Amino acid sequence: MPLPLPVDRLAYLRLRRRARVLTVLAPFPAVWFALQVYGAARSEEPDVHARGAWWFVHLGLYLLVVGWVVARAWRRSRAARPYTQRIEDLGAARPSGEARGGCPSSMRRRAGIEASPGRVEPPRRW
Repeated sequence: MPLPLPVDRLAYLRLRRRARVLTVLAPFPAVWFALQVYGAARSEEPDVHARGAWWFVHLGLYLLVVGWVVARAWRRSRAARPYTQRIEDLGAARPSGEARGGCPSSMRRRAGIEASPGRVEPPRRW
C-alpha cells in the first residue's frame, strides 16, 4: 500500500476547482458591461452617451478587481499543489568532514591534537 502524501490533496483540489469556477464566471459581467458600453456608443441620445462613460469606468474597475481575484485564486491553488520529488531533485549526498576521516568539531579545539607534532607537550596520561 502506498504511503499517504504529506500534503492535503483535497484542499488542493478544492482550491483548483474554485479557481476554475472563478475563471469561467468572471467574463460574464464583463461582457454585460461591454455590451452596455457598446449600446451607449451606438445610441443617438446624449444622455445615453454619458451613461456609456459611466459603464466604461465600471468595466475597467471590474476588470482590475476580477483580475486580482482570479490571479490570487490561481496562486493559492498553485501553492497548495502536491509536489513529488524525483531522485534528480535530491542531489548528490555530501558526506561530512567526520565521515571523510576528519576529527569531530569538539576535538579540534584541543591543542594536543590540533597543533603540529613536537611543539605541544601531549597530556601525561598518554
